[in-house]
Amino acid sequence: MSRSSSSSHIPNLPSSVVRERWQELLELTYATRRVTQAEIEPGVNAVVAAPGCLGAGKEKALEEDLRVAFRQVPEIARGFRLCLNKIKQYGLALEEDYDGWLGRFGSDIASGKTSVVVLVDLAFLEASLIDHLYPSDVTVDFKVPLAFFHRGGLVDGANVLEAAAIMAFEGRSLKDTAGRQARETLAHLESYAAAFWKLSRLHADFRWRIERDNFVLEVPGKNLTRSFHYWELRGSESRALEAWQRQIESLRREAPALARSGPQSHAA
Repeated sequence: MSRSSSSSHIPNLPSSVVRERWQELLELTYATRRVTQAEIEPGVNAVVAAPGCLGAGKEKALEEDLRVAFRQVPEIARGFRLCLNKIKQYGLALEEDYDGWLGRFGSDIASGKTSVVVLVDLAFLEASLIDHLYPSDVTVDFKVPLAFFHRGGLVDGANVLEAAAIMAFEGRSLKDTAGRQARETLAHLESYAAAFWKLSRLHADFRWRIERDNFVLEVPGKNLTRSFHYWELRGSESRALEAWQRQIESLRREAPALARSGPQSHAA
């Protein structure tokens, strides 16, 4: 997807407005004691059933009201659906969940008294990611559940379903969600580039190249290689580099005839 083709679908609302709209929707639902449906922002819709809608003897009426509400949701290109009260099933590390920012409504959702279904069109998240990363020469290969981000020979990845779930639970907007992911992606890509530069110069007697998400070391003239999955740098960069250094020294012992050359580099 090109930046120009997605420009009309680029989300532009801040999270503060999104949270206000969530509050307004819950207040309306509680006031009417009905099933309500609303667009939180373009690309994000919600269907809410208030406590008065749930209970014995109301199943048929609730089912019909839900069908009507879901039919009112705009057409979705790449749909992702989740129930807010199933937050524990996702096991996500959240900065803050709806039990905090939704105030009195949060506890009702968590207990199941209030049902909230969120429907996200991931095409809007894709458009926002492209818009954020285009100026940094990063291309987006948006797939579900994993999207891949390329700059030069380097690639980074992210679980877009997890990002969408965090967005819903934390009450963030698509724009802010994409911005946070873009910053994280750029930090990763810069870390990978710095590590490759360091390794290829520190061990310049080897040949180095990048193959998708690996740094590949090759011993010149010998059938010996090692691959280092550079996404490991996202956990603990120092720990990953130390482990790789040990593997490189082990490789040297396997190739004792390999001379320790000067500072020239064979990096790809």
